[in-house]
Amino acid sequence: LMRTGFFSSVTVETELSSDGVAVSLRTVPQVYIRDVHITSGATLQSDIEQRMFLRSGSSYDGNPDELQAQEDAIRRLLVRDGYKNASVEVRATEAGPYLIDLHVDVDRGSQLDVDRVLIQVEERDLNDPFEVLPFSYTELRSTLLDEFGFIRTYSEADFDRGQDELLQAYREAGHIRARIVSAEPETRGESIDLRLRIREGPHYTFFFEGNERFDDDDILERLSLFQTGFIDPAEVESAAEEIEDFYLVEGHYFADVTASWEPLDTAEIIVRFTIDEGPVSEIRELNIEGNS
Repeated sequence: LMRTGFFSSVTVETELSSDGVAVSLRTVPQVYIRDVHITSGATLQSDIEQRMFLRSGSSYDGNPDELQAQEDAIRRLLVRDGYKNASVEVRATEAGPYLIDLHVDVDRGSQLDVDRVLIQVEERDLNDPFEVLPFSYTELRSTLLDEFGFIRTYSEADFDRGQDELLQAYREAGHIRARIVSAEPETRGESIDLRLRIREGPHYTFFFEGNERFDDDDILERLSLFQTGFIDPAEVESAAEEIEDFYLVEGHYFADVTASWEPLDTAEIIVRFTIDEGPVSEIRELNIEGNS
């Protein structure tokens, strides 16, 4: 009976009598949530719905801690999106026998704008005009803030996308293993500062030999290491196989690619691919045997 989900408790009582054993079942019906009514701005409606774990059709045991936990989950969403002093209230009202409605009232408060961007690159001085850098502070700041739009209103999602764009820029510049060591938003009055610490990692230079049909950029776009940010000698061998697969799709069925890993020092590594494209072939005839 408990596994049916229709009861919040089932108690079994037995009593001996002259006719045998009398068995009594005492049940308490389960209360369910009938509807969830959300009062908030239209721009947040779908996000709040996704954060609701108390949903229509869910059971409800009347525990106030559940309502508090639901309020906290929505409040974290608002903080993530840069809303300051947001208030959330979740109320339960009786809607019928063993049914309740939930009312979610949200006041977003004011939203914070991005002010300062504080970027530190490990073992680098962004203020040194004589140091050779892949990117200046201005370029890094611009890449990050482009994700926040013209008004630069803060949201965690935009901050995450900005970090992804920074990493992609570093990878395309040859710093495949670049990492963002820390990324912290810091509220300051009515605005928010973004503080980042970046580790560039070694620089990788890619050389291609023997590729006549496709240029270097065409081939580089096919290498998954630029998306994963992971590279070592074994990964370079896998990259050679990716290049062979690329040529195979383009009709070079006998293409052969070899790779070499040449560290110049701890900060500079040469990765060289030697490509034998082979002829472009066409399948003239396909015979299938034994398919009886």
